[in-house]
Amino acid sequence: MSDFTLDDNGDSSTLENNDVDTQDVENDETAESSTAQDDMDDSSTSEEMEAEDGDLESDDESEADPIKALKSEKANQRFSEITTRAKAAEDRAAALEARLDAMQNAEIPAFDNSNPPKLDQFDDYDQFTEAQTRYVARQAVYEENVNYQQAQRQAYDNRQSNELFAQHQRRREALLKVRPDLPEALQSMELNNQTTGGAAAAQAILRSPNGEAVEYHVAKNADLARKLNSMNQYDAMMEVQRISERLKIKPKPRADLPDPIGSTPSGGGKSSGFKPKFSAGATFS
Repeated sequence: MSDFTLDDNGDSSTLENNDVDTQDVENDETAESSTAQDDMDDSSTSEEMEAEDGDLESDDESEADPIKALKSEKANQRFSEITTRAKAAEDRAAALEARLDAMQNAEIPAFDNSNPPKLDQFDDYDQFTEAQTRYVARQAVYEENVNYQQAQRQAYDNRQSNELFAQHQRRREALLKVRPDLPEALQSMELNNQTTGGAAAAQAILRSPNGEAVEYHVAKNADLARKLNSMNQYDAMMEVQRISERLKIKPKPRADLPDPIGSTPSGGGKSSGFKPKFSAGATFS
């Protein structure tokens, strides 16, 4: 039995209806596909916008970070250069000081002047003259080296003394704030640096970390100053060292005692008015 009939035109009506239904389904599917595609496009567009925003932020960060990194790198490089130069300056100063010390402390070979050239030691006068010239030249070089070394040592000692005195003077100024009579005490001080002990004591005071306090103590004690003058240099230096150590020790301040409470054996404080009565058996009644 047939599922469809023919119309007057010989067309199948059922087929047409099926075609219409198929077309509707296709349209619906197309609409749904279009909607899904639109949703996908919207989602893609949103993701692309977020990605672009992220890219812009990344670009901003990438533009800012290199500047910070460059500044930091330049600062670190500058600091490294300054540190390197300071270290090199310290090394040069240490090397120069070591060379000066070596020159000052180096032993100059002694010049033997006990056997100068004599004419009878040579075959002719020209040989004698040549030997005599070398001898005189060696003697001149030796004397020049000795004089130079002595001058260098003296200059070094003067620089050290000037630096020590400048430091001592600064400590004096600080002490003056708490010891207003310091100038008068120094003016009348009995320590005499023209004596062996006095000169040694003065040098020891300059080299003491609390030399200004030692100086003030000696200035205020005339007998001690005269005692230092009569000492040899070693005893005077040791005595200054002992004074320095004693002055470093500061007495601890005493705490105030609290007020007495109740009756005391000395009669101080408040009495309670109670008077004990003693019996032969040392009991109270």
